[in-house]
Amino acid sequence: EYGKTKQKFRIEDCLDGKVDFSSWKPKFQDELYRLLAIDAEPKYEIDMEEPQGEVEGYALSKMTYILPGGLICPCYILKPKKPKAVVLAFHGHGIGVKDILGTVTEDSYQHHFALELCKKGFVVLAPEFLGFGTLRLQKDYELGDDPDAWSCHRLSMNLLASGKSLLGMRVTQAKAVLRIARNMYPEKKLGVMGISGGGTVATFLSALEDSTIASVVISGYANYFKDSILDMHH
Repeated sequence: EYGKTKQKFRIEDCLDGKVDFSSWKPKFQDELYRLLAIDAEPKYEIDMEEPQGEVEGYALSKMTYILPGGLICPCYILKPKKPKAVVLAFHGHGIGVKDILGTVTEDSYQHHFALELCKKGFVVLAPEFLGFGTLRLQKDYELGDDPDAWSCHRLSMNLLASGKSLLGMRVTQAKAVLRIARNMYPEKKLGVMGISGGGTVATFLSALEDSTIASVVISGYANYFKDSILDMHH
């Protein structure tokens, strides 16, 4: 039963002194990698970076990186004139990464937060996640910027049948962008901010990359398992 299920990795055991955190953490991370069915070091190739003009006076460029299997993934970069740090910005459910860049006039619950971070002096790398925007299945892509036209369910079912998961694919995307950001700005502190589905990715990424990420902001994700994942259609 749900209430009687004992968690395999309880952080409370570390806080209570029953388990040493230095030995708990690598075992916990190994289990996350197993459940997500991903590699610790993502394989990717950087394709190109192209200027896209400006958004409210801030430079915008588009970089593409390629994952194994030929999946071409876009990542947008917003740059202030005097960057003080780097933030990875992870969008949630909606029309895709455009929801947070400030490149569309319509506002949503995400409030163009990548652009807002750039205004505060951060270089922002904002990847588009599989299932949204340009990374949807063709029939969903043809619906244009319909905020409900994402491809999550069909992709999830196909990936699960292949021994993988959609969350694992998105975390792999995030890990690749993290490596790219670290190579681009090795001297800058690096943070992560994600909302809704992007908050999910930020949560798992920060658990796996805690030694690289300086600060994490998670919005609209944390919840009880029974009241979220088990209670609604995903």
